Amino acid sequence: MAIRIGDVGRAVTAMTPSGYVEVHGRRLGARSEFGAIEVGSDVVILRGDPTGVVVRKWVAGESVTVPNSGEDVTAAAAQRKAAQVAEVDRRDAEGLRMQRHLRFRAGVMAAGSLGGLVGLTSACVGWSLRLRDQLTPVEFVTLVGGSTGVGLAAGIALFFATGFLGKVIGAMRGAPEFAPSFVAIFVALVGAASGFWWKYDSDHAGIIALGVVLGAVAGTAVGYVLRGCVGVVSGFVGGK
Repeated sequence: MAIRIGDVGRAVTAMTPSGYVEVHGRRLGARSEFGAIEVGSDVVILRGDPTGVVVRKWVAGESVTVPNSGEDVTAAAAQRKAAQVAEVDRRDAEGLRMQRHLRFRAGVMAAGSLGGLVGLTSACVGWSLRLRDQLTPVEFVTLVGGSTGVGLAAGIALFFATGFLGKVIGAMRGAPEFAPSFVAIFVALVGAASGFWWKYDSDHAGIIALGVVLGAVAGTAVGYVLRGCVGVVSGFVGGK
């Protein structure tokens, strides 16, 4: 019979605070929640523990109010069979994969949103400063929509680029994990937008594209420098 939180058993040894209890005919290693428990005393199961279970002395007739009452008590690692250990390890690995997947998806969405916001801002600022009297309403909408879309795509691309760059940097330190930098992404997006408006008057699309790339590369470098400076300052302040 499964051992559950809230089940009542009996101390078969004195517990000071560790000892053994018997629950449903099974002898389990146990630990008192607080204080000693005399041999023969009734006990109530509170939760699982590396020693087996954690118990509290119980007096007959006393109402049992235990959080999570009725839930199965997880077997201690030393008491698990090989199949149980493998199942727990599988669940832990699956949970870790799910957490990483959710963080990755959230990161992609955040980077895309950041890129779209920078693109929208760039279009509005550029129109206000340079193109207010040159564009028709349709051309303005096209500029805003195109800039926002390109910014969104650039944000996602920079998420992957900085993530792999962070992995390379981490490998040099012995921790090769995919690690995007949103500081670098933001500064790179601003650099790309600045490069676009810097070469906007050029008649050659290639020159405009070159300005965007150079701005993005320069922005990425500046972003990592800023990130490093913040890390140094944080470490200095935290060390005081």
